[in-house]
Amino acid sequence: MVEVNLAIISSDPVDTLNLPVISSGPLDLQAFECPTSFSHKRRQVQFQLPSIWDKSKVKVIVFESSNRYASHPSSPTDISRFAKSKRMKLADPDDSLSSLPIEILIGADFYWNVMHSDAPVKLSDSPALVPSNFGWILSGSRSHATVSFKPTVHSINVDTHELDNMV
Repeated sequence: MVEVNLAIISSDPVDTLNLPVISSGPLDLQAFECPTSFSHKRRQVQFQLPSIWDKSKVKVIVFESSNRYASHPSSPTDISRFAKSKRMKLADPDDSLSSLPIEILIGADFYWNVMHSDAPVKLSDSPALVPSNFGWILSGSRSHATVSFKPTVHSINVDTHELDNMV
């Protein structure tokens, strides 16, 4: 079995931005530590992800996903203040953007195209600010607490057609 960490994009920006489809075909998906997999036909699109801070761009090839993702969490106030006092540009500096849905998940295959090799700035035992093409990204636990419970992974895959039939 080959493990690939792909980039995923929601269907909405694919259609809204009329992104160029470079291929279409079955994509075999398997959740972490799940013995079964399933195959769905997906479009594969390509686009450039521009930085809001400078003129850098990263070319990304992604598979379309019909999944819906949670809203983007805003940075904790103390971290925003720290970054501002050090004149660090956060990748997501504006709390008004916190209600936007997450529409692109960049997997390990594009991670090092986005990240810088500069050292992260450790804020406490867990969170750190990590430099990227798009500004400083908060990495680690957002609660500043030590995890003392048994880790659990929840993976839910719901076809939107099933949801539409339920409403």
